[in-house]
Amino acid sequence: MTKQNTIPTVDELVARATAMIPDLRARSQETEELKCLPKATVDEFKGNEFFRVCMPKKYGGFEMDWDVLCRLVMEVAKGCASSAWVLAVFAEHANTIAGFSDQAQAEVWADGPDVAISSGGNTGTKESIAKKNILTPTKGGYLLNGWSTFSSGCDHATWVTNISTLEGEKGAMQILTPITPDQIIHNWDTFALIGTGSKFVEFKDCFIPDHRAIPAQDGLDGTTPGAKLYDNPIFRLPRLAIAPYSLVSVSIGTAAGVVEEFIEAMDTRVNRFDNKISQFQSIQMRVAESAADAFAAESVMFRNIKLMTDILASGEKVPDLIRLQGKRDMAYCNKLSQAAVDRLFAAWGGNGLYMSNRIQQALRDVKAAGAHHQTNWDIYLTAYGRVALGLDAGPVRF
Repeated sequence: MTKQNTIPTVDELVARATAMIPDLRARSQETEELKCLPKATVDEFKGNEFFRVCMPKKYGGFEMDWDVLCRLVMEVAKGCASSAWVLAVFAEHANTIAGFSDQAQAEVWADGPDVAISSGGNTGTKESIAKKNILTPTKGGYLLNGWSTFSSGCDHATWVTNISTLEGEKGAMQILTPITPDQIIHNWDTFALIGTGSKFVEFKDCFIPDHRAIPAQDGLDGTTPGAKLYDNPIFRLPRLAIAPYSLVSVSIGTAAGVVEEFIEAMDTRVNRFDNKISQFQSIQMRVAESAADAFAAESVMFRNIKLMTDILASGEKVPDLIRLQGKRDMAYCNKLSQAAVDRLFAAWGGNGLYMSNRIQQALRDVKAAGAHHQTNWDIYLTAYGRVALGLDAGPVRF
């Protein structure tokens, strides 16, 4: 167990994230070339205590609200979207682990709180679906076989947690297990969010003891075994209705960063006739609209987080329609963020096409960030509309 000393203020944590922006921008090319985060970036995250934001104080965490994590991710995204994505994953999973048994938590944080924890899914190519994570019951636990797909940050992680299907399609469990580099399948070859290193992780007869497996539905409802160990509502989050806002923050922060960089660039930009670009009304309107989109996305996100957090703090369960509102607005925030970046990319001109110009990287990354299955526009707008109209949500989990 780690004894907590001084907990930094929210402003101090945000200032640490802001201070990282210049170095993150300087390392962005290296990050893409490596197809994973440079060690220096992960070390800075640990040194700045970012992984601790929403984890238990008992193990060295700060037990802050989810909006604090989102603020940090937004700041980091202004420097590098891939770095912000991995930060969101590692810090989110420090909160996820608090849902497991105390024995499991003690194992993960035995050497301190700054542990990198990755995850993954079962979706992907036809081949990856064929290697879906399957849990076979055995004495004292389960045997895990299959692939964990899209495991962001796995190169730096020492643990992985994900949902795995019980043999015979008899439900699903959230599992927790150590990983080693030899389990990583180096298949991450994408046009965007390249530095996330979201590779596949393979498991062959990996033993998962009972204390490191919990029913997946408990996580969705915020009723995990670990939730009973702590009073703070941060450990009773309905997982899919709030947690993915940490990833949505990548899109919002990327958009906000592009607005800032565009304004800075226009200070010296002139056209071929020596007219200052910033004097054109069209440019002024594009800046204003993109800034409004980024601000609106941030406002919607924080309103939803506060709404659900307040409900949990009152001891009530978050209603289905409010949970689906959270899912709906995750997709909406991504749409706003994409529009903000796309609008300014169109105004940047030919110089924006150069790989040395960060605007093209931001455009690629914000598009990719919006492709995550937990923020899918079609799926969750349909689900919200169905429930709002008195129907069932359809084949979605929320």
